[in-house]
Amino acid sequence: MNIKIQNLIKTYGAESAIHIDTLHLEGIHTLAIVGPSGGGKSTLLKLLGTIEEADSGSLQVNSIEIVGIKDPKAYLHEVGFVFQHDNLFPNLTVLQNVTIHLIYTYHMREEEAQALARKWLDKVGILEHQDKKVHQLSGGQAQRAAIVRALVTGANLLMLDEPTSALDPELAYEVMMTLIHMKEETDMIIVTHELNFAKRFADYYLFVEEGKILAHGPMEELFKNENERIQDFVNKITFK
Repeated sequence: MNIKIQNLIKTYGAESAIHIDTLHLEGIHTLAIVGPSGGGKSTLLKLLGTIEEADSGSLQVNSIEIVGIKDPKAYLHEVGFVFQHDNLFPNLTVLQNVTIHLIYTYHMREEEAQALARKWLDKVGILEHQDKKVHQLSGGQAQRAAIVRALVTGANLLMLDEPTSALDPELAYEVMMTLIHMKEETDMIIVTHELNFAKRFADYYLFVEEGKILAHGPMEELFKNENERIQDFVNKITFK
């Protein structure tokens, strides 16, 4: 994936949420957006996913300009988004949740959609739960179903906004291991507080605080960064 930012600004009223002067990334496969709570990580991800709209500036993903995009359908066809909560339809089964978009948006035959969905559900280890509804699933199983729903349309870029934050540690571990095993399937951007996971998952990081990118680089360099603020953050988050 390639990301290019110039003078990107997003405000909520008088509050500045994002103010990024410049960023140019090329050839990134897995990107972790890290930093303190309230620092703008999720806002940046939502701008990348067109869920939020920037006030001004330029934001390009794979050479597509996102700011002011008139018809995002072609872009969104290539992008999957997974939220903090699974956002599954509670009245549908896992299989129905995964196939509904394929059938009614992409007009895929039901049999074909179900076969594709089952293949992906098997990849993430929840095929046996295909006929269950959301209330019958663990939080980790539901989040894995949400990941499949985002990927099954053929997305080339998966964006995940703290997908384990609502889960207890054991279920969070299940989802994190799923993402590690799935990361060769597509490019991914994840907002996460789990730095040990990010170290295994991501090949590049952005450190976002107060709406600005304080640092960025190969993932392993985050833990060696000499910036006192970043050192303090890393030491607290990875405290054992």
